[in-house]
Amino acid sequence: MNSDRLIEELERGERDGREVEVEGLHFTSLDRVLWPREHLTKGDMLRYYVRIAAVMLRYLGERPLMVKRYHEGIEGEAVVQQRASPKAPDGVRTAKVFTAEGEPALRFIGARATLYYLVQMGAVEFHPWHSRLSALDRPDWVIFDLDPSPGAGFKKVVRVAHTLRERIDALGLPETVAADEPSLATVERSVDRRGYRVYIDHLQNARGKTAVAPYSVRARPGAPVSLPIRWDEVDDDLDPRGFPMTEAPERVEREGDEWEGLFRRAQVRRRQFLDARGDAAAAA
Repeated sequence: MNSDRLIEELERGERDGREVEVEGLHFTSLDRVLWPREHLTKGDMLRYYVRIAAVMLRYLGERPLMVKRYHEGIEGEAVVQQRASPKAPDGVRTAKVFTAEGEPALRFIGARATLYYLVQMGAVEFHPWHSRLSALDRPDWVIFDLDPSPGAGFKKVVRVAHTLRERIDALGLPETVAADEPSLATVERSVDRRGYRVYIDHLQNARGKTAVAPYSVRARPGAPVSLPIRWDEVDDDLDPRGFPMTEAPERVEREGDEWEGLFRRAQVRRRQFLDARGDAAAAA
């Protein structure tokens, strides 16, 4: 069934209070309210993921997943799920993946049916591995999570992001930001010792670590989306809550996927990286 037809079926199912069955997947409780303030329902969220799936799967596809499920809405307790059920319906991708400790575990793998099934099971947020099933020891992206300390303010996050971009463009070491601008950013793990600085969390790149997926909804007021944006939008007026689930699909349809060429860009060769690292170390 194509996306438009599925969305129509889900709308009718929510309106009529009935179950919707599509290609072996059963969608129930579509009128359950997940965002009480905005009165957004499970059906609203499911229709969002149907609309955005083709784009989102560029980044979710073939990756082991961790999901956060909220059966009672975002104000309820989150259930963090990493292991998959061996009784998942046909078409839902699962595979045995070895953890960092060397233990095999059955994991959900990013695919369209997996996405829809997990939303039906209450998943709001999707957090994929940095590598794909065919090459689990070869991540194809690197994450720098910018976490402002209490009182730091989001404008500092914007400044650190642009500084990181400059370092990355020069193939230098991003963590030298903490040494170059000690009043702005830090890699200090202790919250009490960070002061009013932005924590650059580079440790999220270990095997088995995850990051929220591009286009994932967040379990926060307003139903914001983790949306790829242009660099010229990263300014002091940027509001990280400014891209809600109710508006994100229209933006993507209008402006396209800002990360579409991410995996087609030229890769940095090891020699280039080591040369740039040497220059950065000499300048420190």
